[in-house]
Amino acid sequence: MNTICWFKFLSQLNNLKDFGHIVKDRSKELKEFAKRLKKIQEDTSSSNIRDLLIAFNNHFAGFGPQSVNDFLKIMNMSEVDWKKELEKQDQSNSRQFTGNYQSNYLILVEI
Repeated sequence: MNTICWFKFLSQLNNLKDFGHIVKDRSKELKEFAKRLKKIQEDTSSSNIRDLLIAFNNHFAGFGPQSVNDFLKIMNMSEVDWKKELEKQDQSNSRQFTGNYQSNYLILVEI
């Protein structure tokens, strides 16, 4: 049986008012999580985990989309062009992945 794991990166940046950029450096936490994830990827024979769904909200570091890209970069994965993705959604009038400032920004990591 394959398992999908869900991780959500949150924080206590409750007084944060400007969500348009990174306001707290979380690279240490991201690198530690990436290190653990890479260990899981290397040891897939003893694990039934096949996919990870990882969410970052804006309160984690100030800007969820950049937190996603920071994590993808650490994992040597392609970053997302968020401006282009938002433009595509605006053109199609789709709000599937956009929302208010407290939205979650998701990535799926296949193991």
